[in-house]
This record gives sequence, structure tokens and C-alpha cells, in this order.
Amino acid sequence: CRLNAEGDHFGNSVAVSMLTAVVGSPGRGSATVYRKLFALDGTTTWEEEAALVPGIGHSSADGFGVAVAVASTATGVVALVGANRDLSQAGSAYVFTRSSGVWSQTAHLFAQEAPIDRGFGAAVGMSDGVAVIGASSATGGSAHVFTEVDGSWTQVAALKANDTIPGDGFGTSVSVSSTTIVVGAPNGTRGVGS
Repeated sequence: CRLNAEGDHFGNSVAVSMLTAVVGSPGRGSATVYRKLFALDGTTTWEEEAALVPGIGHSSADGFGVAVAVASTATGVVALVGANRDLSQAGSAYVFTRSSGVWSQTAHLFAQEAPIDRGFGAAVGMSDGVAVIGASSATGGSAHVFTEVDGSWTQVAALKANDTIPGDGFGTSVSVSSTTIVVGAPNGTRGVGS
């Protein structure tokens, strides 16, 4: 466990699912996993379980931890962490899986058509084996949908709004629940948002 320091931006992003919480620290280039524990006297506490960091070649300047999501699945708990400045600013996202109490990186996701929309990974969402990753950029933005089958993640769609114009910010925020995906565009409709 490391104490947070100025510039870590601990809490820049947060997500919770069941008994697991993930907190992003893009200034430090990490995400911290907490697990809820129950005591015999009925009290509960949150204990740090792991610090997630990507593999070799990673820098805190990559923005790792700018966005986080976590989902409890039939096979365990999966965390998704965005790194919107990774890969020469194109961005990427990392999948981590908890198995037998140990967290490990199981996938590195990036847009198939990158770098059309830079900033991939600025927003992430996850539910039931589906991951949605936003790529808000000057070209209007997009949201990329990945599905997981037997531990392998595959991009199945790249979403764009029909009326997106440069600067709309489509993909700035994303959320997914079962078969419904919502994508935010805070500058859409001439700055009103959509």
C-alpha cells in the first residue's frame, strides 16, 4: 500500500460492483482495488486488495486510471481501466481479472480503426461480458463495443452518432447495462449536450 501524493489524482474515477471497488489514479498511472469485508460483529470495512498497473513500457503520462469500470461475472470479477494517452495519444484500455484472489492483466484493448479518434479509453463501462470504451476527440468521437467469450475480447462495433460534428465530445462518457449502451456528448447540439 502506497500513500497518495499530490498529483496522483486518486479518485479521478471510481466504480463499484457487489463487494469490489476500483479507484483510478491517472497521475500515478494506477488503479487501486478495494474489497468489502464483513466482521463477526456485523461491521464492514473496505480493505485494499491490489494495485493495478499495466505491463512493460507503461508511463504515468499514459493516463492509466483516467476511467475505471468493474463487473462481477459468473466466472469472477473483471476490471476495465482506461489509458487515454497510451499508444502515442491514441489511447487503450486494460482488462484485469481476479482469479483465486489474485488480480492479473488478461487483455489490452484498442480501437481497430485507431488513431481516427484519439483519446480512446477516456471513458469505460462494463456489464455482463460487454465493455464499452469511449474515444472523445476533435473529430467528433466514438464509442467502441467489445464482447468477451472464454476470456478473449473482440471489438464488435464502433458507434458514432448520425449528427456528430467535430467538437461534440461523443464518447466523453459511456455506460452499459445488459444490452443497453448510453454514450454522452457534452458539446453536442451546439454546446447544449446530448
